[in-house]
Amino acid sequence: MSYGPPSYASRPGPGLLSRHDGEPCGLDEVVDGFICYAHHDYKMLEVFKRHLDANKQVGGVSYWADPHIRGGQKWRPEIAKAIDQAQVFLLLLSAAFAMSDYIRYTERPAIEARAAGCNGLIVPVILNSFIWEPHVGRLQALPIANGRLKPVDRWGGHDRGVTAAHQQLLDAIHAHWPAPIGVSP
Repeated sequence: MSYGPPSYASRPGPGLLSRHDGEPCGLDEVVDGFICYAHHDYKMLEVFKRHLDANKQVGGVSYWADPHIRGGQKWRPEIAKAIDQAQVFLLLLSAAFAMSDYIRYTERPAIEARAAGCNGLIVPVILNSFIWEPHVGRLQALPIANGRLKPVDRWGGHDRGVTAAHQQLLDAIHAHWPAPIGVSP
């Protein structure tokens, strides 16, 4: 039997730890992801979403970002709900991301709390060169080339950088959840 992330349709979600509302997290067949980004980087979000959506069957994660919010919906509760349902968190870091008070004081604390309570995975992706280290803490950022971090915009084309980051994200998901829950190797 082949083991992979819990994201394949036949596998349960990534964790059995309880959510803050008492409901077990990660028991459904779909792994939810949340993309945190600065609106200044919307075009890069679109590029990432194309790559992620095109390979949903391989990665098995369904990603949510705030363009899913429809007219008339209250955006703060919709974002909070999406964070509370996610197990994988993709942070698209840039100088604009670093300058966002909403990300710093609202989204990041909620993401960190959810990930801690649900064995979640937070993956920072550096979009362009800036002083990013204070914004990722001890987390390994992507994409990496030759053992060193290389921002997406330094790959000789955004698609190449996004492709590298996406493959490395899939590798991180597989490493974080190497075998389906309840299955012994």
